[in-house]
Amino acid sequence: MKLSNISPRVSQILQILLEQNAPISVKALAEQMNLSKRTIQREMDSINTILKGYEITLNSKTGIGIWLEGSEDKKQELRHDLSMDDRLDVSNREERRKRLTLEILKEKELRKLFYYSSRFQVSEATISADLEAIAEVCIEKDIFVLSDEIYSELTYGEHHVSIASIPGMHERTLTINGFSKSYAMTGWRLGYICGPRVIVEQMTKIHQFAIMCAPTNSQYAAVEALRHGDEDVAMMRTAYDQRRRYLLHAFKEMGLSCFEPFGAFYVFPCIKEFGMSSDEFATRLLEEEHVAVVPGSAFGDCGEGFVRISYAYSLENLKIAMERLSRFVSHLREWNR
Repeated sequence: MKLSNISPRVSQILQILLEQNAPISVKALAEQMNLSKRTIQREMDSINTILKGYEITLNSKTGIGIWLEGSEDKKQELRHDLSMDDRLDVSNREERRKRLTLEILKEKELRKLFYYSSRFQVSEATISADLEAIAEVCIEKDIFVLSDEIYSELTYGEHHVSIASIPGMHERTLTINGFSKSYAMTGWRLGYICGPRVIVEQMTKIHQFAIMCAPTNSQYAAVEALRHGDEDVAMMRTAYDQRRRYLLHAFKEMGLSCFEPFGAFYVFPCIKEFGMSSDEFATRLLEEEHVAVVPGSAFGDCGEGFVRISYAYSLENLKIAMERLSRFVSHLREWNR
């Protein structure tokens, strides 16, 4: 992959140009992206630098427009790299399932697989069919799985499925969980791991000499949560679901695309249209509207162009935040025209 630190705006321009079968005017391109012609022209140096690495030329002719010239193989290579850079921007669940790493698992000589269930970046609940396909490869390749299932109780629409519950996976899976998320016991710092006895016994030998035991009061609180906390978990899940649906509606109203979360309590709206880094977007939103979000870049390069918003707040506070966010993005769009 030859792309490095490419801005969301440049990525979008390149994708549009690659889709064209004929020249397109800068004016038409600007209108399609809801930007000014001057904004498009400012990105031309960056675009030419990227295209040079793919042996593709950006041609232009007055009265006709601009177009890309190069071999189809090179254009396909650029399409692939852009799609990898944009791989989190997926709104269709079936499409996302197709992007699972099964081919990588099959090709690589792996011994361990780290699986993060209900990932908070996009927060899609674990799908049984997905896990069965992964499990099939793990069994065939004799791969051991470390599965983080901290958000297992906070899923919407579909029930969480643990990979350890699939036939043939119990003996090759270590499942990590805790009380911070499902029982709102963040400050108690208590978690646990389940797995084959032979492995857990060896882990215990290291643990008892490296880390002090969990406080007694935390352990009693966890026992109480397990025995009598299911109704509270259900109540919290219902409240989270209401806030989740409110945020998705609010983003739709303000024209921000957002992958629908099916687990945890975060949303990851896309802010690529504004042509700024997620750090810059988050900083300006904080300074101008006093609303704090987490820049997507905090979660790696693939998170660039997104921001993370938690809905572990009251609905009233979320409504205030969305009003301010809507005002902020409206100002950005006016400025970009």
